[in-house]
Amino acid sequence: LVPITYPLTLVPTQFLEIYKLNPLAALSVAFRNVLIENRAPAFSLLSRMTLVSFLFLGVGWLIFRKLKPRFYNYV
Repeated sequence: LVPITYPLTLVPTQFLEIYKLNPLAALSVAFRNVLIENRAPAFSLLSRMTLVSFLFLGVGWLIFRKLKPRFYNYV
């Protein structure tokens, strides 16, 4: 779920930390802050989004390297 039409404050507190790990949710909150609320996104939001995105990139790259020998050459 991505908070495009609703503010992040409506997310229950027990799910908030897990919710913030979604890079798309963080991106949509940043856009919402700029476009609707007319304020700059929080630095913590941008830094967390960047760190989680690079973490997912690294995990995906490791999985790709491990599974690469099973790929066909023309795929």
